[in-house]
Amino acid sequence: MDQKKWSTEKNGGGKQHYSRLLLRPFSRDGIMFWLGLLIVIYSYLEAQFIKVRRNTVPLENLPPSFDGFTIIHLSDLHSSRFGVRERRLCRILRETEGDMVVFTGDYKLRRTTNEQKVAEILRRIAGCTRPRFGMLGVLGNRDNEGMVEGIEKAGIQILSGNVRKLTLGQGNLWIAGIGDSPLLEATRALLSVTSLLPKNGFKILLAHSPDVMPLAGAL
Repeated sequence: MDQKKWSTEKNGGGKQHYSRLLLRPFSRDGIMFWLGLLIVIYSYLEAQFIKVRRNTVPLENLPPSFDGFTIIHLSDLHSSRFGVRERRLCRILRETEGDMVVFTGDYKLRRTTNEQKVAEILRRIAGCTRPRFGMLGVLGNRDNEGMVEGIEKAGIQILSGNVRKLTLGQGNLWIAGIGDSPLLEATRALLSVTSLLPKNGFKILLAHSPDVMPLAGAL
């Protein structure tokens, strides 16, 4: 990194001195600068993408009445305003049939993003779909318990250590949810919520972090 200095004459005599830092593109500082800039640009662009994946999941012991049951799963919305990406998401939701919609956290773009604004964004997104079994969600690492009331007013029930039972025909399944937390706390939350579940019932866990899934599969 170099520093360049130059000067100009002022009215009435005297000189003003200026300087600026010059980054050599292939110097250590130059490479770190461009790498940091690329990471910032990628993080911004990645947050604008909507990736749609359609998965058919064969499940043993699924009650027959739930065969073909469709869950729309939304995660990492990272929203700060209802913009182009959110309008596209609404179009996708209107064109997609689902029995239930689940949200698995990170609703805010940043931890400092206004929570009332996020709740309003979620209300508008939730208004773009009408699943017959409603909408469930959990909190992510950018979210906090203070957001729960606003999110639930948007029509999304937050499962923070809670369980929702679904009945279809003669079959039942249970959906449990835990919020995002360090692994030790998440393990405790998982053990707590599993105590609310029937031992032999068909169960689904909603969680923001995949780190708890191996433990959940062993319970």
